Amino acid sequence: MGKKIKLFSKRIIIRLFQLLGISSLLTAFGCGNAFLLAYGTVVPEPVEKYGVPANYFTLEGKVEDEEHNPITGIKVGIQTPISEYNEEQHSLSFGYSNEYGYYIINWHTFDTSDLNYIITVEDVDGEENGSFNNKTQIIDYKDGRIKTREYKKSGITLTLTKKENEESDN
Repeated sequence: MGKKIKLFSKRIIIRLFQLLGISSLLTAFGCGNAFLLAYGTVVPEPVEKYGVPANYFTLEGKVEDEEHNPITGIKVGIQTPISEYNEEQHSLSFGYSNEYGYYIINWHTFDTSDLNYIITVEDVDGEENGSFNNKTQIIDYKDGRIKTREYKKSGITLTLTKKENEESDN
């Protein structure tokens, strides 16, 4: 009788975790933010102002040189463009490419009047991984909606050119 109760309680616990999913397991064992486990950083939850919902954006991709080799330690940033709604440009978020050249940036904003953002790519480590020219590119999120308030762009490859001399900078 005792074995049946133990077996029954184990089955109930297993079914409970199946229903609640992996996030419940992570939270139960002290790992409340799955993004922290995957990328080593916490994305703060935005405070919604006056009932205006925030919009969440994700940008994923790779930084490589002209020969398609990954570049480590490149700073990839997101800035707002200057438009009729934004009279000045400001930085939203940034990240660095890892040893495989991959980067991921998450940010949120309350304004979605203009879904174009500026990617700035900077070689901030100097000569450590080679010296590369900085780059600026516009990314359009108009077709990037994945949920009501979430936008995502994946597979954005940023190709950098090597500096020919110390004075050249893009």
